[in-house]
Amino acid sequence: MDNYVEQIRLPLVNNYIKIIKSLADYGRNYYHKYLVLPLSVWSKSENNTDINSLISKIRKCEEKGDLSNIAALYKETIVKSVSKNQLDLSIPGNIALSFLKVIKENADIAYSEEALQFINLLYKPFRDFSDFQFKKANRRFEEEIESIPEDQFKELAEITRKHADDIEKERKLSDSLIREFQQSVKDKAPFQVKKDIMSYLLRVSTPKDPNLHKSIYPMIDSIEYMHKGFRKDIMDSVAVLIYHEVVKCIRSGQIKKALLYISKYIVLFRGDPSTPNYDEIDMFEKSFFDLIEKRNLWDSI
Repeated sequence: MDNYVEQIRLPLVNNYIKIIKSLADYGRNYYHKYLVLPLSVWSKSENNTDINSLISKIRKCEEKGDLSNIAALYKETIVKSVSKNQLDLSIPGNIALSFLKVIKENADIAYSEEALQFINLLYKPFRDFSDFQFKKANRRFEEEIESIPEDQFKELAEITRKHADDIEKERKLSDSLIREFQQSVKDKAPFQVKKDIMSYLLRVSTPKDPNLHKSIYPMIDSIEYMHKGFRKDIMDSVAVLIYHEVVKCIRSGQIKKALLYISKYIVLFRGDPSTPNYDEIDMFEKSFFDLIEKRNLWDSI
């Protein structure tokens, strides 16, 4: 087995979660090719226990908070779920998502041998699927924006403009969220704190006030002081989530919403090409601005 990943980080786990959900949307063939087949080579030996009993064991261990053997149990269950005699193809995806959730919320599990094996088994097929998914989304994005009438295109461009009333509303929202967050952060588990900060960044990042999201940076930095790598995990995870939302919106024809997410990504990560999916977002942005240039609309927007 190739070791592409030596340490499991939050952004990678979030990326895997989004990819598995996307595979389910793309249909049986993609799901089987990029998830089931790669997992089917994990182990040649297979537990004789039926799949439902294995799932029940996992649930009981989680309910008790006994995670001492949970990674090995997940491996047995995933191997069983992709066996030739197991015909319910929803099970491998559900168990994989459940394992990723446990990895995400428990640092000890993320360092386990089984977790690293699982992540590395899916690394190349997931990377290949992501490349395919981006190329398809990029073609769709270009086709969609090309077909938009000029008056509607101008409305889309308004997403990136500043409006004084909107800025004031956003700042009040930001101040309120920061106060609420400061009051609750001490009582929350680390993974929940990360989740709340990510939600905040997604909610308040806007080209209408491109520095607004920085209000939470002092809090991030104070946690970073105690937990090295916290800031990078948070920012890279947000980048991954935004990218997957962009692709999802393009696939469903929600171009305005896709542009909104693209603008959020640009506000948060402009000038940092080491950010996950930076090149892909850059290509989406370039396609949009090339069309503005082509239609000679700079002065009118």
